[in-house]
Order: sequence, then C-alpha cells, then structure tokens
Amino acid sequence: MQKLLERYFYGELNESEKYALFSAIEKDAELKADFIRLQNIRGLMAISPSNTAGREEAEAAMRRFYAGIGQMRRRRILQSFYRYAAAVVIAILCTFFTLRYLEHKNNDRNYNNSYSEITVPVGQRVKITLADGSAVWLNSRSKLRIPNSFDGKYRKVYLDGEAFFNVEKNKDKPFIVETSRYDVHVSGTQFNVLNYSEMTMFETTLLEGQVEITQSGSREKVILSPNEQVVLSNNQLKKSKTNTADRVSWKDGILAFDAEPFSEIIKKLELYYDVKFIIQNTKAMNVAYTGKFKASDPPEKIINVIHLTNKFNYRLSPDNKIIYIR
Repeated sequence: MQKLLERYFYGELNESEKYALFSAIEKDAELKADFIRLQNIRGLMAISPSNTAGREEAEAAMRRFYAGIGQMRRRRILQSFYRYAAAVVIAILCTFFTLRYLEHKNNDRNYNNSYSEITVPVGQRVKITLADGSAVWLNSRSKLRIPNSFDGKYRKVYLDGEAFFNVEKNKDKPFIVETSRYDVHVSGTQFNVLNYSEMTMFETTLLEGQVEITQSGSREKVILSPNEQVVLSNNQLKKSKTNTADRVSWKDGILAFDAEPFSEIIKKLELYYDVKFIIQNTKAMNVAYTGKFKASDPPEKIINVIHLTNKFNYRLSPDNKIIYIR
C-alpha cells in the first residue's frame, strides 16, 4: 500500500487503480486517516525547497508514517485493495446497461464528505496534484479545500487566495472552482483565479480552453476565451484581453506588472508578503507601472525600484513590516 500511495501522489495510477484505491479508502476509516495524513505531509514537502527546515520535518514525518504501518496492517490493506481491484475488472466486463446504471447511481450519491485543506504560508508557493490528475499551483497565503476523491457529478474545490489550474479534460464531469464571490466552471483547461476573501478582488485569466464564471443566485455569467481576463470592478465583472504569460508568471517565481495601477500593485504585495502599506500620497496610487521582479525579492526592494520611476517617497518602519507611501 505504501507504493500505491506513493504512485498516487506522483500521478502514476491508472483509472482502475484509482477507483479501487478510493473505494478501499471510503470503506476503511483507518486507511482514510492514513491517506489524509500522507496528503498533508506531501503538501508540506511541496513548499518551496528553500524552506529546508520545513522540508526536513515533513520528510521525517513521512518516514515515521511509513515505519508505523506494520506487516499485518499492510497485508490487510493490500488484500482489501486487491478485492476492490477485482471488483473493477468484473465491472468492466459487465454489460453496457449495467455500467450505465452503476454510473447513474454513483453520480446520485454524495461521496465527497471527506476533505483536506492545503494552506500556503506567506511568501511561499505550492504545487499539488489532485485525485483526477489535475495540477494546481497555490500562491502565498492561499487555501485550497479539496475532496479526497471526485466521485460525484462534479469535481469541486474551494479556493481562498490565488491559484493556477491545469485541469485534466473530462466533459462528463465538469471542474468547478468555488470562491467567496464567484464560481469558475470548466471541463479541462488552463486558467488562473485570484480571490482573497479579505480583499475586494476577483480575477480569472484564461490561457487555453474555455471557462464560465457564474454567481449563485444571479443571472450574471461571463464566458472567457484564451488570452482573456475578467476582473471585478465597481461590483461588476469586466472582460478584456490580457498578457496571460505575465499574469501567471508568479507560479514560476516572477511577479510581473503590465501597466498596472500602483494601488493594485500594493494590494498584491500585501497579499504576497508579510507587509502593510500606509498611504499618505493618494496621487501616486493612480500611476500605472510595468515591470518584473523575482518573487524572492523583498517588498522594500520592489517599492524602491518603482519609486525611481514615479513621483513619491517612502519610509520603512524599524522592522520593515510597514511601508509608508509619502
């Protein structure tokens, strides 16, 4: 089972093996607890390699996790797994109508009652792989709540923060990103979503495929095509063309601003770093700026470069946690 779990987290299981594994997980409370624990450990290990202490702690936790699974426990889990795997083979040999009936019954049931939540620390980024093989990059201070399996009619996740999604195509089971403001519906595509609940910001940027943005209880709906972006402005969604490469460069450690108002840049710096801005020069907020920085650059360095091209001064608090724009 150790190898099977490892192969799952590396995205190496085929669909039949995934089905058998998650069937075993749903029927075995101890195995489900093991799976959730391992998923959280893998999430910790995905945090930036520069965080050596955190990574070593996660690796040590994983070694303890594996060491704690005794021979009898392994044999029992493997027997359970092979029993469900055999059930999958039998199901494949069933008639078409039987398969359709089972599919209908599975879709009507709500299996997604077990979730895990990944939380990204300030200044870090994390990449994870979901149960369906989709890849997700999470930005600083982001939270993603995900089911341990996608067994219903939809593949739903809940995001508070910013994430880039590379979704595996499955037209029969749409992928939905729920946020505190809007929901993003896709079947398989690449897109970026920004929605920090504590900020009045919502953005969705599409690289390829098609996405649909909706709001519960509202008829408002926006459909994006590649290289388009929708932004929440004055309580309305506004669609426009955009430079998608720059907009999603954060997942590669680059912060890119393309003619972006200084006020918006400041909001994002507050989200990405452990820093607070005090604005004493409101005129400087409307000046647009274009530039690229390393995500590892401290915020005061970014502000200093912007300050050289715009008419404002700034001052740092003694601990560099507050930046005054004057």
